[in-house]
Amino acid sequence: MDKGLIKSGTIIVDSTHTSASVRAKSPTQILRDMSKQLRKEIYKNAFDLSEKFPEKPSLEAGLEEEIAYTKNLLKALEEGIAACGSGKIQELAREMKELLEDEKIRDIRSKDDKDARFGHKTPTSTFYGYKNHLAMTEERLIAGISVTHGGAPDGQELPGLIEKVQETGIEVTEVIGDMAYVSDDNLEACGEGITLIARTNTALAAAANGKLEEGFCYNKDAGNAR
Repeated sequence: MDKGLIKSGTIIVDSTHTSASVRAKSPTQILRDMSKQLRKEIYKNAFDLSEKFPEKPSLEAGLEEEIAYTKNLLKALEEGIAACGSGKIQELAREMKELLEDEKIRDIRSKDDKDARFGHKTPTSTFYGYKNHLAMTEERLIAGISVTHGGAPDGQELPGLIEKVQETGIEVTEVIGDMAYVSDDNLEACGEGITLIARTNTALAAAANGKLEEGFCYNKDAGNAR
């Protein structure tokens, strides 16, 4: 701002993706792998504890069965793990317990990166990782950024991006984005002082403002007609 490089109040908003550095797995497979690793370490370093292993669920078992087995495994081994003297076994048990206590366990796709999520690059292609939400000036200078998991909607980040740009001293008068940024909440965040310019889906706009044929409805929150 002091150098006079930014001459307008227009910002362009968009998002890009960053792939996670880990491979995505199902929550069931994550728990199964951790249980297997714990049993392996016990066989190597505390064999007597293996006599307390509960029966393993089948390979076809779902998440609820795998959660129940993991809880039973940790409960059966709790005292023995505390007394075994193996830091590796104790650390594995602690990680498993923390994962079971995580309210987001059904969404987690990696024990090493619990925040990464699947997102869409296009309607037919996905990625696993994070989204970088950017606000850029017409001079192509990044003035605001936020990072979310890959499944987060782009539009909900707009109010925060506007605030971050304003904190730099830029007086925002216009926001340009794609249809992901069109919402009542974003129009309210822009208020009277900021013009939101975004392409809308004409079919959805017609559905939102007109009467659809019987048997169809418009879901504003999901952004689709059915």
